[in-house]
Amino acid sequence: MAWYSVTPEKRKKSRLDDLRDRGGVPDLPDIDDLEYLVKVLERCGVCKSGFNGVEPLNSVDVMEWQRGTKYPLSGWEFQAIIDASRAYCAQYHQSKDPLTPAPYRSKIDFNREVVSDKLTLAFRARIKSDKEKATK
Repeated sequence: MAWYSVTPEKRKKSRLDDLRDRGGVPDLPDIDDLEYLVKVLERCGVCKSGFNGVEPLNSVDVMEWQRGTKYPLSGWEFQAIIDASRAYCAQYHQSKDPLTPAPYRSKIDFNREVVSDKLTLAFRARIKSDKEKATK
């Protein structure tokens, strides 16, 4: 979700706002039985503000949230929340570059021959254009 949340450099909208404006929906992985952990992460705050923008939650942050809400977390859930926060923040910082690809894509079926033909035509057009510019 971090990739969608970022407003890339030299752009005015986040990728999510831009996608929604065009009528799209985010392409996110199916997490089945672990969706509750995403909700816990969101309730914890996903990340916190720091001098360089977003910073990951640490164990003290999660323990304090746990103590305040009295929400029980197992050891692996506790660590998963911290790991997810770190991954979110790393992706957030990396995604400021507008050329950063999405970290997840659902399987997309495509015809390799059609793609190959289109790329060949595009390269031929580019080569022809470059040759015409060189002769002028």
